[in-house]
Amino acid sequence: MNNLLSCPFRANRVYALLPVYPRCRSLRSLCLGLNSAAPAGRMLPLLLLCSLICFSSCSNDDTPASLSDAPVAVSFSADNLATAHTRTTTGGDAWSQNDPIGIFMLKNKEPLSSTGIAEGADNISYKADLESQNTSFSPVGTAIYYPQNGDKVDFIAYYPYKSSLTNYTYPVDVSIQTDPSAIDVLYAYTNPDGLGDGYNKRSNGTVDLPFTHALSKLIINVVKGTGITNLTGLSVSISGRYQTANLSLSNGIMFTSPQTGDISLREVTATSQY
Repeated sequence: MNNLLSCPFRANRVYALLPVYPRCRSLRSLCLGLNSAAPAGRMLPLLLLCSLICFSSCSNDDTPASLSDAPVAVSFSADNLATAHTRTTTGGDAWSQNDPIGIFMLKNKEPLSSTGIAEGADNISYKADLESQNTSFSPVGTAIYYPQNGDKVDFIAYYPYKSSLTNYTYPVDVSIQTDPSAIDVLYAYTNPDGLGDGYNKRSNGTVDLPFTHALSKLIINVVKGTGITNLTGLSVSISGRYQTANLSLSNGIMFTSPQTGDISLREVTATSQY
C-alpha cells in the first residue's frame, strides 16, 4: 500500500488509515469537517462511513501498468507433420531446420485482405527451429505481437516463404522438379470455417499451425521388363499436366492455369524411382 494518511476523530481518539491517492485527499478534508461538526456519540459511525467511501472510490493512480498490459509476442508451432503425409523437402516426414514460412495475423473471423490484417502482421517471415515432425518457429526479423486491447485474431501460414505476393495469392510452378523444397507447398489456417473464437494476448500456450499439403506427390517405381537388361539413361515425364497455378492464401484453394504441358520427373533413385 502507498503512503497513508490519518483521519483523526478527537472525541474517541480513533484514527482511520486511508491510502494517499489523489482523489482521497478531498475525502480527508471531508472527514476532518465531519469530525468538527458531528456530536461525539456519532464519531465512530462517521469514521466507518468515511473509510468505506475512500476505499470504494479511490484507485492507485501512481501504480505502474501491470504486467498484463505488456506486449505479448505470439508463439507458433506445428505438430506432427506426418499426419499431413510425406514432405518432399527431405523425402521424410519432418521439417528441416530453418524451413521458411510466411504468417498473416487476421482480425477474428475477418477474411484475408488489407483491411483484415491485424497489427500490420502481413506476410511475416518465420523459420523452423528444429529438424523434426514437431517444431516451433522463430521470427526471421520482426516478431508478431497480439493486439494490446485484447482483440481476438486468427492466423494463416504457408510454406515456403515468398517475400513478394500479389493479391494474397501464392504462385506455383511445378514444371521444374529439381528442387522439391521449392514446390512442396504447405498451407495452414487456424479458423477455416470462420466459426472459431480465435486467439488473444490472454490465450495460453502456442498457436498450432495445422499445415496440410496443397499439392499431391506422385512416385513412379520403374522395374525392368521382359527383354530389358539396362535402364541407364532412363528419363520419365508425364504429359498433358497443369504446370502452373495460384494458391489462394485466403482459403487454400488452388486455381490452375489453362495451359498444360510435359513435366519431367526428378530421379530419386537411379533408374528405379522418380
